[in-house]
Amino acid sequence: MKQLLLAALAAPLLLATTAHAQTTFRLGLRGGLHRALTTTDPAGSSAGSYPYSYSTAKSACFAWQAGVVLEARAGNFAVQPALLFSQKGEQRRTSLAVSGVAGYTSTQTATTNRANWLELPLNVMYTRHGDHGWQVFAGPYVALGVGGRQHGSITSSAYYGPATDPQTERPAAS
Repeated sequence: MKQLLLAALAAPLLLATTAHAQTTFRLGLRGGLHRALTTTDPAGSSAGSYPYSYSTAKSACFAWQAGVVLEARAGNFAVQPALLFSQKGEQRRTSLAVSGVAGYTSTQTATTNRANWLELPLNVMYTRHGDHGWQVFAGPYVALGVGGRQHGSITSSAYYGPATDPQTERPAAS
């Protein structure tokens, strides 16, 4: 009788189909390179009027990003909060020339600025076909500046004597 009772209890377990196990949480690393360009000040140039000349050129620099990502998935939707360390910055070149009665002076600077950030993005993701296929991301993020560095050089020259036009190096008209 005990064996019949055990067989009756085990039968539903033996007949049950196996369910597909689905991972609901994943933890991973994220990293990469990107072109960084800050938008704090537009670069421009101005020929100015004699005796002044000013020009600025700003370009992007290569930076990196690294951190950890948590994914919580439910079907085709997932939430992905992450904690990332990211760098942003730019390379800038500036030239200034002043000419006058006593001669002219010229200054050229070249700087590379890098700012370090801790970022906390919160992405909501939709994936077509389960965990494979194309994906759509959306969501806000919060960032906190945690320092940075600036490297640069300044080159100055001055000419004092008869007034000259810096473009032609000829005596200026009186």
